[in-house]
Amino acid sequence: MLYPTDDLRITWTKVVLPPVFLEEELPITEKASATVFKARTEIINILNGKDNRLLVVVGPCSIHDTDAAREYAELLKGVIAEFSQELCLVMRVYFEKPRTTLGWKGLINDPYLDESFQINDGLRKARHLLLDLAEMGVPAGTEFLDKADSVKIAEGVVAEGVSAIHAVTVPIRTVAVQACPTATISHRLLHSLVPGLAGLQTVDSGREHPVGKAPKFNTSSKWSSKWSESLIAFRCAVRADGRR
Repeated sequence: MLYPTDDLRITWTKVVLPPVFLEEELPITEKASATVFKARTEIINILNGKDNRLLVVVGPCSIHDTDAAREYAELLKGVIAEFSQELCLVMRVYFEKPRTTLGWKGLINDPYLDESFQINDGLRKARHLLLDLAEMGVPAGTEFLDKADSVKIAEGVVAEGVSAIHAVTVPIRTVAVQACPTATISHRLLHSLVPGLAGLQTVDSGREHPVGKAPKFNTSSKWSSKWSESLIAFRCAVRADGRR
């Protein structure tokens, strides 16, 4: 007798669109790609101490209304231009809610907030919003909880958070400090390839990240005093964890 041993607790399955379908349906434009490329370059320069501006990620905890997000981005666009000499502003555009144990799981999972879990529509909404923001000249940062999702929307993302950290205090040791060495080495991961097939990929180390390489602030900057205590706390946590 052959006993069932696989997927015993699976009650429902939804086929997700391959990345190539979304790329053909919602292609990135030259203008949008220029926004993403420029912002990524600026962020790397800031994290490597080549740019004395402060990198600031601002925006809602998570996106549930894409029209409201576009309206927010229109307002932010003016602020980006106004403070471009002092700040590198990135709009926080999070589509998933990792800490939510019950309730809504985010725009990608449940775009209509009704537990219908129309994930393909969620992916379309997420990619469409990111590309629209880039077209507007507003860089967007997000957090990828599932790498299978990231390949579908990563074109429009300028910065990825390794975890949700709201302040440089206690969570540094438990989350950010431990994430630091992980982000500096190469990994091999099962991942969705662009045509939609599964594959094993070797991922290069992420050397340009704010925890692994703290930005070098200009001591004359008006932001330096504001962040000095947080940086000291971070360095103490790193040393206590035995990392450099």
